[in-house]
Amino acid sequence: MDYLSLSLNVLNIVSFGYVIASFIFIFNLIIKKRILFKIGFGIASLSFLLHTSGLIFRWIAAGWSQPPWSNLYESLIFFTWGIMLMYHILYFMSRVDFIAVFAVPLVMLGMGLALFHPAKEIEPLVPALQSYWIHIHVACATFAYGSFIVATAFAIAYLIKKKINLHYFELGLSIITFFAVLALAYNSPLFSELSYTMDV
Repeated sequence: MDYLSLSLNVLNIVSFGYVIASFIFIFNLIIKKRILFKIGFGIASLSFLLHTSGLIFRWIAAGWSQPPWSNLYESLIFFTWGIMLMYHILYFMSRVDFIAVFAVPLVMLGMGLALFHPAKEIEPLVPALQSYWIHIHVACATFAYGSFIVATAFAIAYLIKKKINLHYFELGLSIITFFAVLALAYNSPLFSELSYTMDV
């Protein structure tokens, strides 16, 4: 079985799943229907499970001695997986629906960047990374970054909902504008240069 192709196909589906879930969560800011949140959460959770399987397939394809974080593409899909993991943990601890509006679109953005990244092949680890410490280091970094991003989203959601009292429609429009600006920044020469530097 070609685990690499299987992984790429699964992760492409995951990217679109996060897009659908993100727009459902943002649209739900306007109409505020519990059933709509449940649909978005179901799609996001299913995408997360597929995300996990896609990472496992890629790890099998590379060999168990080489974890799937050897280049920018793998780093993006792994760190976005970490964000979703921490989102699910914190959601089941707090049951705060509003945080999904920030956490899932961030994952959508990261997976979108990975989807359009040209270098998706498995690359051998450079000698400096050929150590068992990379497993410990990257795993800890993933949980740390995931926790930090979700905690930040949690804080922003709290400030907007409890303190600033923005209208839901204005908030939704602000979020869409924010991600549109990020999408434009992705196509800028500066980001291309950054991607090239990180790959090297």
